[in-house]
Amino acid sequence: MIVQYDHQYEYWDNLYKDREAYRAEKERIAQEVMKRLEKHYPKFAGKFSVLETVTPKSFNRYTGAFKGAYMGFIQTNLVKKEVHSGVLPGLDNLFLASQWLQTPGGLPNALVTGRFAVQRLLKHKNMLQQFCCKKTK
Repeated sequence: MIVQYDHQYEYWDNLYKDREAYRAEKERIAQEVMKRLEKHYPKFAGKFSVLETVTPKSFNRYTGAFKGAYMGFIQTNLVKKEVHSGVLPGLDNLFLASQWLQTPGGLPNALVTGRFAVQRLLKHKNMLQQFCCKKTK
């Protein structure tokens, strides 16, 4: 993940108008990231492969995220970490999952809260043990 800001979205949005240039820039960045990874982890040289290079324009196209934001907020020392339990008192059989349930928000949190919602549902239905792996010593 390479953090990018609003003004950088404009760059990707404009570049996307020339699909060949857009693809070439994505490939250039992918190669640069792999080069740096291989420098940092030399024993993995030649073992990395790029599945996809995702830009802020990608997040905007696939999710409608404003200016390609994959997170809802920028996390700073001034922002209190908030976590919602994913349940609402008085509402049985309702398990929430959303990018807005935890700071800093965004797509990664949507995945995590989705997992938690499924776990709560399974626990509620007394089915959690059927789907969890037992730890081995």
